[in-house]
Amino acid sequence: MPRNLSSTIHEILEQHDALIAFAHERLRKLSKEINLELGKNAFDIAKQNWIAFYRAINWLEPFIISIIAFHLLCIVVIVKYRAIERVQCLMFICLSFLSFSLERMNKFLSKNWAQIGIGQNYFDDRGVFMSSMVSMPLIGCLIVVLVNFLRIVVREMVKAKRAQMKFRHRESNETSNAAKEKKQKKQ
Repeated sequence: MPRNLSSTIHEILEQHDALIAFAHERLRKLSKEINLELGKNAFDIAKQNWIAFYRAINWLEPFIISIIAFHLLCIVVIVKYRAIERVQCLMFICLSFLSFSLERMNKFLSKNWAQIGIGQNYFDDRGVFMSSMVSMPLIGCLIVVLVNFLRIVVREMVKAKRAQMKFRHRESNETSNAAKEKKQKKQ
C-alpha cells in the first residue's frame, strides 16, 4: 500500500473515532439534561400514562367493542382481498377519509356523547382517545395497504420486465435467423 494512501486512511479513521467520541459525549449530556428536566425516566412516565389510559377505559362498553371490531374487520378485509387492487384502493380511500375526519368527529362526540349512548365522555379537546383508539389503528391499516400496493407494483414491474426481455430475446433471434438466411442465400 502506498505511503499516501496509508496515511490518508489513518487520518480518516482518527476523524471517525473523534466523531464517534463527540457524538457519544453529546448523547450522554442530552440524556442527563432530559433526566434532570423530567426528574424521572421518560419511559417510566410514558408507561404510567399508558397504564392510566388503559384503566380509564371501560373495555366492555359496546362503543369500545365496536371500535375494536371495526379495526379487526378492516384488517381482515385488507388481508383477504390483498390481491384485488380495487378493494385495496377503496379501503385506502375510505380509511384515509375517516382518518381525516376524526377531528370533526371528536368535536361532535364530545358534545353529544350522552345522547348517542356512550357510557362516559372519552373525547377531550386534544383528541387523545380518538388518536390512540381510532387514528393509530387506522394508520396501521393504511400502512398495510401501502405495503400491499408496493408488493403489487413490484410484481407488475417484474412481469413487465420479463415480457420486455422475452420480446428482445425473440427479436434478436429473429434478426440473427434473418442474417443467417441472407448469408446462406449468398452462398
